[in-house]
Amino acid sequence: MTELDESRLARWDELPLDEQLQTYKTKIEVEVEGQQLLIQNLRESMEKADAAALKGLSQQLEQAEKTLKNLNARAAEVDGITPDMRAKLASGM
Repeated sequence: MTELDESRLARWDELPLDEQLQTYKTKIEVEVEGQQLLIQNLRESMEKADAAALKGLSQQLEQAEKTLKNLNARAAEVDGITPDMRAKLASGM
């Protein structure tokens, strides 16, 4: 988690590209874990909820699942960056 330390992030522009990508990947992983926990908690709450609360929880669950899907897609994009793409990014292309 030291990768996400505020003092380190304050120097973002000074970090080498590989460190920026790794830090971004770590950030996404933390967010994925958070969404997974939220989804689990929402499902547990839905099991105990009355009809009035169920609709709101269902909407929250739907949104959390969409967010998780987007985060996983973003993680796949970062993982898909090839060495050639890294070189282009590093050179400012």
